Amino acid sequence: MPSCDPVLESFGSPSPDPIEEEQAIRYFVQRIIQHKCPNCRRKTMTDNSKDLFAYTRRMMDQTIMTAASKDPALSRLPTLINPRWSPKIACPDCATASCPCCAAKSSASISIAPESATHIWCCNGGRLFFIFALLCGPYSHPGDNSASLYQDIQVKTRSSRAGPKTTVNTAPGAGTGYGGSYSNASFKGSKQISPKNISSSLDVLPEVLAALAKAWPSKSRNSSAFDKKPPGLLLAMTRRSPLVIKIAELMQDDCIEEIMRRPKLYKSLFNLLLVWSQRTVSHLLVDGPRPEYPLEQTLLPIAFGNTGSLMHNVCSSIPKAKDKEKHKGSEKHNMLPPLVSLFPRLAVQVRFALKHHKDSDEHAQQVRCVYDRICKFAAQYEAYQKAHPSVDDATAVGKDNTPITGTHSAGEQRVEELRRRLSDSGVVEIDEKAWHREYHFADALRKTEKHTPRPGRMKRLVSELSILQTSIPEGIFVRHHSDRLDAMTFLIVGPAGTPYENWLFEFDLFCPMDYPQRPPQVFFRTSPPDRKFNPNLYINGYVCLSLLGTWGGPGWDPGSSTLLQVLVSIQAMIFSESPLWNEPNLEATLTPLHSRVYNVEVRADTTRYALAEWLRKLNSRELESSPWREVVATHFELRWREILAAVEKW
Repeated sequence: MPSCDPVLESFGSPSPDPIEEEQAIRYFVQRIIQHKCPNCRRKTMTDNSKDLFAYTRRMMDQTIMTAASKDPALSRLPTLINPRWSPKIACPDCATASCPCCAAKSSASISIAPESATHIWCCNGGRLFFIFALLCGPYSHPGDNSASLYQDIQVKTRSSRAGPKTTVNTAPGAGTGYGGSYSNASFKGSKQISPKNISSSLDVLPEVLAALAKAWPSKSRNSSAFDKKPPGLLLAMTRRSPLVIKIAELMQDDCIEEIMRRPKLYKSLFNLLLVWSQRTVSHLLVDGPRPEYPLEQTLLPIAFGNTGSLMHNVCSSIPKAKDKEKHKGSEKHNMLPPLVSLFPRLAVQVRFALKHHKDSDEHAQQVRCVYDRICKFAAQYEAYQKAHPSVDDATAVGKDNTPITGTHSAGEQRVEELRRRLSDSGVVEIDEKAWHREYHFADALRKTEKHTPRPGRMKRLVSELSILQTSIPEGIFVRHHSDRLDAMTFLIVGPAGTPYENWLFEFDLFCPMDYPQRPPQVFFRTSPPDRKFNPNLYINGYVCLSLLGTWGGPGWDPGSSTLLQVLVSIQAMIFSESPLWNEPNLEATLTPLHSRVYNVEVRADTTRYALAEWLRKLNSRELESSPWREVVATHFELRWREILAAVEKW
């Protein structure tokens, strides 16, 4: 069989047409499938994508590699002679190992080198196939054998279009707690992934990412032709690969808890991104916009979509030069933000975690190493944004996806500044102890100052506050002490469309020493002396919420419940459009008219205590030592027109 190198050389456009990409990928893979053992002439691979997944798993399977080196009988397995670094496959009949691209047989000169040494490749095509196998991943999806397990979201999305829609139970409950009845969507023709499969795929992912980083083109690897001028097919494969989809998914989660749980995975991930960003040929994989390919246009369906085609049919499908212009621009894809743009949000969490990261064991050191890498990437992106401000201006869009162009008036600029100021004030660490004097749980703070907290408590608080840095909803503001992360106070702006709209409500929160085994304690501060604002908010500051264990219904789960859920529950479920129905069993005795009358009374009371009282304190400078002075002043300056209109209406 002739070498695949001419195939690679014929595809070198940095921005190829999508159809040309697909045909070139399919052609390359079909050439590999046609490979026969140079000794017995038996095909070493079939046209079934399952063989590719098995091939990739064997590459990453150290147990098989070690056993095969000690037991000659195992050498007849259809596995790689050198699972980690060589593309050679052992014939299932005669055990002759050869490259599936150039047919070179195994020899000492091309066997695996130590991990610290230079890796030797028999040909460019063999090296590209090695990368191709890694890009596909080691596991197929149980609901679609032509897709990788790393494409679970795409498989579910496609299947859900034909299956029943997800239903949400919106019926009123018996009072306000926390939770809701959501039924999982049933995906027609799609099997659910078991936790074991998910765990297995993530366990091996660090090895896959590390192997890909080492196999990627580098000028330091003997300056081979592949390193100096990688084939354009390399980027075409990578852009469409399940691995890139999974990388983006892991980064979009921006969940620092996952980094703490799997530091090895994220270390390998960020090392690979660093390799990509430092190579001229691949930096756009990190810095450039990402085409959003549908499942059928990703790597595996393209490579094995026409597996029944004969070789000459595949060859004839490669577009000639004169046909390339005709195909050009025939397909367009939505463009997703660059991978590097996902770092700043994660970096906000990481910088907070680094500041409070006190553990020193081996696992903690791995986590810190990942944190450092994230901060470096974020700094790189922020520096690029500052150096290229026109990029943001050119691509900025409004809520209706229309470009934001032209100049803004001074008033509009001031409004944007106020919005930005509130957005940046979501979660703030404070050093002043003055607010402790009015803090409802000040006694609990003093009594627990020298107590030994439950193991894992501090780590949990750091994790939750880190996530709050980027996940806190609009209209919620949190202040926590720099030394006592368990002591917080938070302010909620009444949601739009409710009798609480734009009014300000203050709460104190304390996490007990056995948190998260027990829920946090919450105290309502903006309470009049003789009237209730809400069935769930008592005059004495008591907050009724099932998540806090103070109301019937789904309670606090130490493994999954969070402070963020508590905040969102109070904002969305207690401060509701019709708060009277928060009280259970009233529907049978009261009417919607009663609810409307109740809303009018609530609005009158809250106007006095959740609006006028804040304005009085602001003007009398009573808020000088309060953590809310800037937020309150900014809120009223930004919303005064809406507030005035609401007061006149009510």
